[in-house]
Amino acid sequence: IAAATGVAGAWLSPPPALLAAALTTSGPFSAEGPATPELPFPALVAVPLPALAGLPPGILAVAGADGADGADGEERPPLDLLGLIASQIAARWEALQRLAALEAEQRELYRQLGQLRRLKEGLRVLRPAIDQIADAVLVTSPDLEAPGPTVLYANPAAARLLGYGEEEMGGMSVRRLYAPETDAAALERLWRALGAGRPARATLATYRKDGRTLWLERQVAPVRNASRQVTQLVSVLREVPA
Repeated sequence: IAAATGVAGAWLSPPPALLAAALTTSGPFSAEGPATPELPFPALVAVPLPALAGLPPGILAVAGADGADGADGEERPPLDLLGLIASQIAARWEALQRLAALEAEQRELYRQLGQLRRLKEGLRVLRPAIDQIADAVLVTSPDLEAPGPTVLYANPAAARLLGYGEEEMGGMSVRRLYAPETDAAALERLWRALGAGRPARATLATYRKDGRTLWLERQVAPVRNASRQVTQLVSVLREVPA
C-alpha cells in the first residue's frame, strides 16, 4: 500500500477507516469501501498473524479493487483472490513459526546434552574416589516435581545402605525412599530450600528395599553450571539413631 500511494508510513496515523476496522478485529476480515487518497483500493482483506521468533503478533493486510474493471480498463483482482493470497501468506508465516519453535527446542536439547556429557566426565573423574568413601552418596536430577528427583548415580555405600543394587537405583525416584513415618513438614522444608537453590539438611525416616525403616540424615547441595543454573543435587546420607 505504501509503495502504491508513495506514502512511507504516515498513512497509518490515523489509518483509513477500512484499515482501522481490520486492525481492531480478532479474526480474518474482509470489506469493501470507498477509495481514498490514503487507501486508493476499495477492497481489503486482513488475516491475523501469530507471534514469530520473538516478534509480536501482527496483521497481514492485502488491498485491491473489487474485481470490476478499473478506469484504465485493467481487470482488478476480486476480493476472494485477495483472501486466498492473504491466507497463503499467513499459512507460510505459521510454518515459519513452527520451524522457529523446533529450532529453539533443538538448541535446548543440545544444551542439555552438553550438560549431560560434562556430568558424565565429572563422574568419570570423581567416581573412583566416591566409590571408595564410606559415606552414602547420591547424585540426582534437580527436578523437584513428582516423580523427581531421580537418581543419576549411587555409590556402593548408598546401595548397601538402602538395600538396592547400584544399577537398580539408576533412574529411580528418591520419593520411593520415604516412609509413612517421614515428617512431611521436614520434607517440605527440604524441597523448599532446594527449590530456592540453597543447600539443605534434614533427618528423615527412609525405606530400605526390604521394607525396613532407617533414620537417615540427608545433606543436599545443588550443583550449578557456568550459567548458575542448578543441574544436579548431591546428597550425603548417614544413618542416625531413631
